Amino acid sequence: MRRAEYAIRERINGTSLRWKSWYAFRRGMATNLFRLGYKAEEAALILRNSPEVARKHYIRLQQEGVRQDTMNRFEQAYMEQATEPLAQSIDSGVQQLQ
Repeated sequence: MRRAEYAIRERINGTSLRWKSWYAFRRGMATNLFRLGYKAEEAALILRNSPEVARKHYIRLQQEGVRQDTMNRFEQAYMEQATEPLAQSIDSGVQQLQ
């Protein structure tokens, strides 16, 4: 996990984004899946949790405008920095650490 976290931090270095934690990442993932129309059960499968845990701990829908603004800033910052798909970037960062 430390290597993946390092790769993520390297990728967003120099942007307005900041890495908080894996919990925040999972919460953002579940919330955005739910907002995109996926069921809580589907988000739970991806997170490897029960639907009850996904609803209680990960899916957050308050402050919708703030979340959308944050996602827009993330997308804009990523697109400005992107020279290759994120998955390839993380993979190469992890390989450099090995």
